[in-house]
Amino acid sequence: MSDPSAEQPAERAAEQPPTRSVRTGGAGSGPDDRFTVRSERLAASGHDAGARGRWARWTEPRPDGLPQVRVLLGFPALVAVVMLGLVAFGVTGSSSGIMHSFFETGPDPDHIALTPQAIRSDEWNVQTVYTVSQVEEGLPVENEALPGGVDMTLNWETPYAEWSAAFRPHNVGFFALPLDNAFALKWWLPGAALVAAAYMFVVSLWPRRPVAAALLAVAFYFSPFFQWWYLPQTLWPPAWALLVMTAVVWTQALPRGRARWGWSAAVGYVTVTAALGIYAPFLIPVAYVALGLTVGWVLRPGTGLPLRERLRRLVPVAVGGAAAAVVMVVFLATRLDTIRGFLGTVYPGQRLVAAGSGLADTDWEATFLGLFSLALRDGSSYGIRPNSSEASTFVFVGAFVALVGVWAVVRSVRRGRTDWPLVASLAVGLLLVAHMYVPGWDAVAHLLLLDRVQANRMVIGLGLLGIVLIGLVGRSLDREGAPAPWWLAVGAALASVGFHVAFFERIDGNAVLAAKVGPWPVLTAVFALAVLLFARRRPAAGAAAFAALSIVLAGWVNPFYRGVYDIRETEVAQAVMALEAEQPGTWAGVGGSYVGPILTETGVGGFNGFQSAPDVETWEAIDPEGRYEFEWNRFANVGWVVDPAAPRVFNPAGDQVRVNLDSCDPYEQEAVQHVLSDVELTQPCLELVDEVTAPGAVYRLYSVVPPSDEAAGQP
Repeated sequence: MSDPSAEQPAERAAEQPPTRSVRTGGAGSGPDDRFTVRSERLAASGHDAGARGRWARWTEPRPDGLPQVRVLLGFPALVAVVMLGLVAFGVTGSSSGIMHSFFETGPDPDHIALTPQAIRSDEWNVQTVYTVSQVEEGLPVENEALPGGVDMTLNWETPYAEWSAAFRPHNVGFFALPLDNAFALKWWLPGAALVAAAYMFVVSLWPRRPVAAALLAVAFYFSPFFQWWYLPQTLWPPAWALLVMTAVVWTQALPRGRARWGWSAAVGYVTVTAALGIYAPFLIPVAYVALGLTVGWVLRPGTGLPLRERLRRLVPVAVGGAAAAVVMVVFLATRLDTIRGFLGTVYPGQRLVAAGSGLADTDWEATFLGLFSLALRDGSSYGIRPNSSEASTFVFVGAFVALVGVWAVVRSVRRGRTDWPLVASLAVGLLLVAHMYVPGWDAVAHLLLLDRVQANRMVIGLGLLGIVLIGLVGRSLDREGAPAPWWLAVGAALASVGFHVAFFERIDGNAVLAAKVGPWPVLTAVFALAVLLFARRRPAAGAAAFAALSIVLAGWVNPFYRGVYDIRETEVAQAVMALEAEQPGTWAGVGGSYVGPILTETGVGGFNGFQSAPDVETWEAIDPEGRYEFEWNRFANVGWVVDPAAPRVFNPAGDQVRVNLDSCDPYEQEAVQHVLSDVELTQPCLELVDEVTAPGAVYRLYSVVPPSDEAAGQP
């Protein structure tokens, strides 16, 4: 059969068992390889094999074992067409519509289907709010939601006008398109990139199986982890790792240097795109998966090339990565003050995680909750973790297919032709799992940067590795021209059943959770069927079962919505903008969750927003004695309250900072001109200017006035 390596034809033929060489002329074009043999025989005899024969010819690999360009790019082109259609109609998956009922009565005309998720507040209450604010303010580098400004080039994945924006392709629409269409591009492009990259990697291993590769890519995209954490900085890292691995497969096989250098440009660009997310817990695990595959692929036997030549062919990928590193050094060097401020925060600061932290974590079960993800539908995690997003994980079909991978490795070693890609990938899996559950090697983990990754974030590497292992096991079985033996395939499937039965028994004590997991015996059966089909060399059917499982478990997480819910169009936002136009000044928002977004989206200068690093000058003015530095020196959402029982600055949660408003305090008297509140305030230095009644609250607009003689003597 053909294989996406650089083997010489004679060596490929020698590698195949003689009794199977006819039957496996390719990797197989469908669930029944006998069809491939029949179509090839008919083609050789000059007869038309019909649709199946045409399909076999269409998917015939190149002489170097790689898929034809039409196969490599066909499904990504389809994904691009679907994405552009959604962008043209302004359809997104934003949960920002959750705010509609708080500001307006009646049904939301922009809500198309499925339910917005309140718990997805990282999306609708932070990134989306900042995105609309950036559009309102003209795409500045620093947003004025907080004193000193908030650097939009870090953390937020929002649009801004600066050179580094060229490496955030999902934001290019904001320079030319209406808000809803631009936001749709921002929403779908990272996901489309993930699907396309997953497909291109898998089809490079299975050149005759584009349908199976496409279904596996869809299954990966609909992983609960991605759907609950649907943000650019979640999706770009695994897309980048998949692109790197695909580039390695291709550059090792391509004999012409010019073609290899094309991959260098793609790798370099997407490396910067992924790195700009500045979130090490997602970047580090997927980088190890990519590194493991790269090492194994370069070392694989049967290429007919000396090691020096294989390393030379790797140069374009390395150059692309090095060029990206230079860009990132320049990017970070021009933002050192913000980065130092972030690293110097109390939370999260330079957070290091001890090896084995997964054992100490009382909610470790969430790592394996993938098959039971229907329980997360109402936004609760039933005590396992703080919320559904934190409790989300992957459907680890690849973990049980890996049992077949171990058998394939043993077989390859016995034959003296070690399957190094499988060996290296399995070793990476052991490394990641060891950091989660094996204590006592912190010094080594620190050198490997693994201590930057919390156990509940390491799963992104394991999820990616599962797809890699399915691809590599399928490649190994195709090279052999035969499925795994029945005893092994059935054993792997039964192992998955036993694991999930035992897992359900463990969570059965949590009666509410157990009642919410849905028809888990049916889901377990589909999971086991997927494992069995992959092991028996039926990847299209296995991937179909896997994709169906993923869609059932997480396809409902994000709604279909027209654009974003634009708070600027609400009555209260219009009142804020009218008062700001009449009496320009700085605002403080007091009260619930929606006060801050109103001020941020309308673009009025304020004291409510998510700070990436504290503006020390402002906080020292609020806290001149430095009593509350532990409370305000955080990467956190900043808001205001009026609570006589609370201190001046406090933390409702680790990533929340609240300041007690005293309108007569010297700081507020000097720095604050207006207050927006969803509760009635009776402080003597506030004067009511306007009042707006909305379904969710009554919003009051105040002006800060000088204290009277009587008020001046009050605390």
